[in-house]
Amino acid sequence: MSTSIYRYEFKRSYKINNSKHLLKVFLIDGSLGLTLSILKKEGEDYFYKIDAKETSKKNIFSVTEKIEDKNDKKKDEEPVTKEIDLSELKKKIDKLIKNTKELIFVKEYMETDRNKLNSGNIKTTINDNKKTSTKLKIKNLKNKESVNDDSNKLTKKITKKNKED
Repeated sequence: MSTSIYRYEFKRSYKINNSKHLLKVFLIDGSLGLTLSILKKEGEDYFYKIDAKETSKKNIFSVTEKIEDKNDKKKDEEPVTKEIDLSELKKKIDKLIKNTKELIFVKEYMETDRNKLNSGNIKTTINDNKKTSTKLKIKNLKNKESVNDDSNKLTKKITKKNKED
């Protein structure tokens, strides 16, 4: 089972001159890596979608990108899938930020916050806590048994003294 360390979802939908505009952003960072999806649609004229998922290799992303722009005569192109590294993905996001200011958080997260939340360290600390907590429980049980044994010995001594008197 994968654990999610960071999750962000953003959706904005509005109409301008009877044309629907949509922006969806989905970012999850966890034990399986980083997953990012951005969808931008402006009426019937422009459609852009990028899906990036971190592969088993660290900082290598499988990126699927689809662009439809009727103004540039790019119609119904097939989505292009390729593997790129983290620096190339940041460059693609920088290009998107120029037009869409809501995506600034993605760049900030990938450059600073992701390093702070390093998913590998968090996972190991969770496992370490489980191990230490079970060890503590065992120690506490042993200590209680020894305390109970000591108290039983004391009560036996007291009862013997009382009987002798």
